[in-house]
Amino acid sequence: MPTDDSVAGALARFRAAGSPWLALPFFRDGSAERVAEAVDARREAGARVLPAPENIFNALTLTPLDSVRAVILGQDPYPTPGDAH
Repeated sequence: MPTDDSVAGALARFRAAGSPWLALPFFRDGSAERVAEAVDARREAGARVLPAPENIFNALTLTPLDSVRAVILGQDPYPTPGDAH
């Protein structure tokens, strides 16, 4: 069961908001849940994960799907608290 401060909880809230992003395969095929579970397991084991769960879907919430032409994923090798927002 997701908690309020978990990535799974953030995913559940994102789903409840009814975003158009939810039509993408990642959200339809169970991948999002698997990733959320894996990240939550890492957090429970003591890993520091950024951004915080409450901010994890900010980019998708603030960006209309129909305005996106490409998505580039990357990783900041030296994350700084507050910079991922």
